[in-house]
Amino acid sequence: MKRLFPIFLLVALAFGCSDTSQNANQNPNSNEEQIAVIPTSEIILEVEGMVCEMGCGGAIRTALMETMAVSECGFDFEHGRETNFATIAFDEGKISSDKIMQMLGQLNDGQFNIRKLEMKSVVPKQDSEEQKKLTASIREEQLKNIQSNSSTLELPNFVEILASFFHN
Repeated sequence: MKRLFPIFLLVALAFGCSDTSQNANQNPNSNEEQIAVIPTSEIILEVEGMVCEMGCGGAIRTALMETMAVSECGFDFEHGRETNFATIAFDEGKISSDKIMQMLGQLNDGQFNIRKLEMKSVVPKQDSEEQKKLTASIREEQLKNIQSNSSTLELPNFVEILASFFHN
């Protein structure tokens, strides 16, 4: 009886953990078709309060990309400089420049002071349907990467381990 308990425990773990890691990373909206963001405007913002491009820039980029209205976000960041710059390409039909500035001003408990420097219209590129689908799939992959900030632990398939143990 004592020998059966570890085997029972391994079988319970195997069925409890078999495919959960694959399902946890799936986007719940993956059945919906993702529409690529075609920028109609570009804004250059003065951003005061950025400490680094990776952390602060990443927080800004993540917040903007989650709106599904921003196609690009780049930074002119220099360490030690009091004010840095962000260039954001977005679809003005989906989000306004004022909303972008408001969002960024509220990030990290109001860490950033935002000031609009320049805004210009962008002529949307006339992409083929194939290019639009490719852009949408790239965008969806970027969002998955942003949403899964934590690494996942994949456990071995205990059923296969047990089966190989009994077949040998």
